[in-house]
Amino acid sequence: MNLKISVLLENRLNTGSADKLIAKPGLSLFIEDEHDSILFDTGPDGSFIHNAALMGIHLTNLTAAILSHGHYDHCGGVPWLPRNCRIVCHPLIHSERYSAFTFFRYSAKIKKLSLDIDCAHNHMEYSSTPINLGERFMWSGEIPVSNSNAYGIIGGNNGGMDYVQDEGALIYKSDRDLAPPFPGNAANLLI
Repeated sequence: MNLKISVLLENRLNTGSADKLIAKPGLSLFIEDEHDSILFDTGPDGSFIHNAALMGIHLTNLTAAILSHGHYDHCGGVPWLPRNCRIVCHPLIHSERYSAFTFFRYSAKIKKLSLDIDCAHNHMEYSSTPINLGERFMWSGEIPVSNSNAYGIIGGNNGGMDYVQDEGALIYKSDRDLAPPFPGNAANLLI
């Protein structure tokens, strides 16, 4: 069993990284073993494709792409995924979201955090419960929110607080046990 994790996109580059790699807010990981290859999040745009090519990683035969939650910096690259790519995510991933400033009972929207993404050319699997993705990889389904920290506003003008209920994680089943999950937003995850 050989598990390899490649960081395709992150907020900043490590010292000594190749000059042409791109850093952007968000996350994109390529995770593979001898049987399956998973793309975990896409970052905000197609930059993960550019970096994958520079790293010699081919994304044409993915087992699945996992979207951890619906913020643009984790799912904005969906339009750049290969046609008919299997995408696994929570059913609420397309919810309209905003960062917000809250003062007393009034909240003011600051920035839109979600994107209106056309997923028609992809094979979408929406699930709030666990799904096996391959021999050893598994989608966690919805991670219960254990704290009351809101991350903005969800919905339109009459929306409520966004507790990122669509958060999910990738789990790897090793020979000995379950490996710690790969969360998109570690703030909601307790191991």
